[in-house]
Amino acid sequence: MNSSAALVEGSINCRFIASTKTEKAEICANGECDAPATISSVCIRVIRGKLLVMLTSQKVIDAINEQIGYEFSAELQYYAIAAHFAAEALPQLSQRFFQQAEEEKGHALRFIKYVVDAGGRVVIPAIDAPKSKFKTARDAVKLSLDQEIHVTQQINGLVGLARKQNDYITINFLQWFLTEQLEEVSSMDNLLKIIERAGTDLLQADEYLARVGLRTMPAPPKE
Repeated sequence: MNSSAALVEGSINCRFIASTKTEKAEICANGECDAPATISSVCIRVIRGKLLVMLTSQKVIDAINEQIGYEFSAELQYYAIAAHFAAEALPQLSQRFFQQAEEEKGHALRFIKYVVDAGGRVVIPAIDAPKSKFKTARDAVKLSLDQEIHVTQQINGLVGLARKQNDYITINFLQWFLTEQLEEVSSMDNLLKIIERAGTDLLQADEYLARVGLRTMPAPPKE
C-alpha cells in the first residue's frame, strides 16, 4: 500500500520508520502492524474521521487486552478465596486475599490506562467464574501460587512480544510488572509454607499472620 492510499474509518495504518537512512519508510494497513526487527513503527487509527496515533502495534494492544482479562479473573478468584476464608472464621487469611484482589484490580487498571495512553482501544474479554469451594486451605493457597506463576509467564510473554515488535515503550512499561511479580510469587510461596506447617491448625496460621505477617528475606542495606 502506498502513502497516497486513503485512510478508512476504523482501519489501522502503520508507518514503519527505517532505522537507517538507506531504508525507506513503508506503510501497511494489514491490522497487525508487523515490522522487521530493525524497524520501529508508529500506527495511526482512524476513528470518526480523526487520526489517532498509536504508540504500539495492534498485536501488542490485543495481547495486553487479553492480560487485562487475566488480571480481572485473578481479582475475582482472590475475592472468592477471601470469602471462603471469611466463612471459615480466619480473618487474617481472608484479609490477605481481599487485599490481593484489590492489587489485581490495580494491575488491570494500569494496563487499561496504558492501552488508552498508547492510543489503542480497550477490549475486555469474557471472564470465567472463579473457583469458590476448596477442600483445604492449602488447595486455595496453592491455586493462588500457581496463578501468580502463570501471570509471571504471561508478563514475560508480553515482554517477548514487545521485543519482537521493537516496542521499547511497552517494554519499559512492563518493567514494573516484572518486579511486582517477583514479590507476588515470593509472598504467595511463603504463605503456602505457613499453611503447610500449620497443618490442620489453621488458627495457628491465622495468629502467626497477625503477629508476624508474610515476612520475606530482608532487603540488603543501602550502600
